[in-house]
Amino acid sequence: MTQQNSILDRELGKRIIRVGLAIVGLLILRAILAALPMMKNASSIGSSLLTPLVLAQAIVDTMIFLLLLRFGFGLGNKIRANFKLPDMGGVVSMAFLALVLVFAYNSYETLTACLVESPSNMLKGLAGNQGAAAGMDAATAQMINSIQQASQGIIENSIGKLPGTALAGYQQMAVQALRQSPDIYGWTFLALIAIPVGFIVLHISRNMDRITELAFHAASAGGAGQGPGRVETIPSGDPADKLKKLKALLDSGVISSEDFESQKAVILGSFRISGEPAELQKLKALLDAGVLSEQEYNLQKQRFLARLQGAA
Repeated sequence: MTQQNSILDRELGKRIIRVGLAIVGLLILRAILAALPMMKNASSIGSSLLTPLVLAQAIVDTMIFLLLLRFGFGLGNKIRANFKLPDMGGVVSMAFLALVLVFAYNSYETLTACLVESPSNMLKGLAGNQGAAAGMDAATAQMINSIQQASQGIIENSIGKLPGTALAGYQQMAVQALRQSPDIYGWTFLALIAIPVGFIVLHISRNMDRITELAFHAASAGGAGQGPGRVETIPSGDPADKLKKLKALLDSGVISSEDFESQKAVILGSFRISGEPAELQKLKALLDAGVLSEQEYNLQKQRFLARLQGAA
C-alpha cells in the first residue's frame, strides 16, 4: 500500500503540473487576445452587442473549465478506486464542478448579456419611464420620453458601426439589464450550483461516522509516530521486535494487511543474518506467532544456514 500510495502521489503531482501549465498557457493566450488591436477594435457581430473579443475569451474560458473538470473527475475516480472512502471520490468531483460553475457565472455573464439583451430592449429597460417621475406634468413627461426615444433610435443605428472599445460601455449596460429582476441568469446558475453542493453535503453526512473513525485512527497512529504508509518510523533495533510491533499494529486495526505485508517485506529485505542460533529461534517464534509465513520462514532459515556454513 505504501508503494501504491507513493505511485499515486507521483501521478497526482505530474497531473497537477500538466494541468497548471495548460491553464497558465490559456490565461496567457487570453491576455494576448485582449491586447491585440484587431480584436479590441473589431465591431459587433451582426446586430448584437457581441464582439469577437468577448466570444474568443469565452472560448478560452471554456477550455480552462474543461481542463478543471477533467482533472477533478479524474482525481475523484482515483480516490474512488484506491481509498477506503469511495464516496469521497464523488465529493471531490462535485466540488470541482461547483467551483467551475462559480467561475462560469462570472465568465459567461457578458457573453450571455450580449446575446440575450438586444440594443433596443436594453436601452428601453435602462431608461425606463423616467419622464413620469414624481412632480412632472404630463406635457413635460411626454417631451422627455420623445427625446429619449429619438436618442435611442440614433444609438441603435450606430451601435453596429462602433469599434469594440466603444462597445464595452454598452456591453456593461447589457450586463446591468441582464441582472435586473427576475435575474433568470443568476437564478439558473444558483440552481446548477445547488446540485453538486447538495450532493457533497449528502455524502459527507452519510459517511460522517467513517470519516470520524479514520481521523481517529490517523491521530492515534500519528501520536505513536506510526500510521498507514509510515510504519518505517518504528525505532531501529532488532528486526524481530519491529516485526512484532508491526503485527500488533495490524491486529489493532491501525494499519491494513497491505501496509503490513509491504513493510514486512522491507524489514525482511534488510534483515542481517549473523549466524547466531538465537536469531533462528526468534524467526521460529515469529512463525509460531503468525507474523511470518512458512515460505518467509524457510527463506530466512536458508539464509541463516548459508551464513552459518560460510562462517564455518
